[in-house]
Amino acid sequence: MITNEQKELKAGRLGASQVAAALGLSPFQTPAQLAMEILGRIPAQVENDAMRGGNIMEPAIAKLYTSQTGIDIFPDNKTYTHPEYDWLICHPDYYKPCGLESRTLIEIKNVGARQRYRWDDGVPVHVVAQVVLQSLLTGCTDVEVVAFFGGWEVEIFSLTITEKQQESLLYKVAAFWVDWIEKNMIPPVCDKDLEMIKTLYPTSDNVEEATATPKVMEDVKSFREYKILRNQMDKTIGTLEAKIRLMMGGSAILLNPDGTREFTYKQAKPSVKTDWENMVLELCDEYEVDSLRYDNFLNKNTKTKEGSRRFLDKHVYDKD
Repeated sequence: MITNEQKELKAGRLGASQVAAALGLSPFQTPAQLAMEILGRIPAQVENDAMRGGNIMEPAIAKLYTSQTGIDIFPDNKTYTHPEYDWLICHPDYYKPCGLESRTLIEIKNVGARQRYRWDDGVPVHVVAQVVLQSLLTGCTDVEVVAFFGGWEVEIFSLTITEKQQESLLYKVAAFWVDWIEKNMIPPVCDKDLEMIKTLYPTSDNVEEATATPKVMEDVKSFREYKILRNQMDKTIGTLEAKIRLMMGGSAILLNPDGTREFTYKQAKPSVKTDWENMVLELCDEYEVDSLRYDNFLNKNTKTKEGSRRFLDKHVYDKD
């Protein structure tokens, strides 16, 4: 568990839990989002419920490990940095003493039910990247990843980190740092970065125009080509769906000839919606609230919501 002091020390550096994002391997953060965070252009990721739950459960999972193996493990409260690249940092969870001088790193993961599938083939690649960096900075080549699945199952994965893995990872993260962070630049964005960009630039800042570079015009051309392709695919999918629905008629389930289900076409449960505006009007009428008091009440409880920026292709929408 990282202390507040360690969190402050980590600011502006690359930690083990961020390595996967730097390499484009993280399912939770893109390289662009990570670079923005390190450069201070966006706030650091806020601790969510899953993170808080993981921190709370970490000591309990450590006890379960000891209960299952009969071996005591100890919190690793040290901060490790690279001797040459001081921007590389890690804070391992626990360690297991192995003799007088050697030890095994213990990385604890509290895995929710929705993330269980990522572990079907062993330790996910983003976790491997994390422990490889920990191995590099601590000098420990033996690692055990203790995964706590669904609130009841503990599974221990033993890994031996090779020098080749360490060198490969160091080369790639150093390239990320030199190419982007040191140059104060952002890696190429992807579809997962759209929400970040919307948050970063919620308004137009009164800047009316931006002139596209030749590279951006290539992106504009590709954007329009893919939109045409998507529209064509949507039409085809809609036509095929109409044919399948027509064939099903009033049936709720479409079966394959071998008896397996292909589609369901069932009535959704009814939803309940309250007409609050009409209810307030009826209450005002019932208790003889005059229009002035009603207007004051309405104004008091009315808030203005800022309009969001709309991304419109003027090549399509302009009629001139």
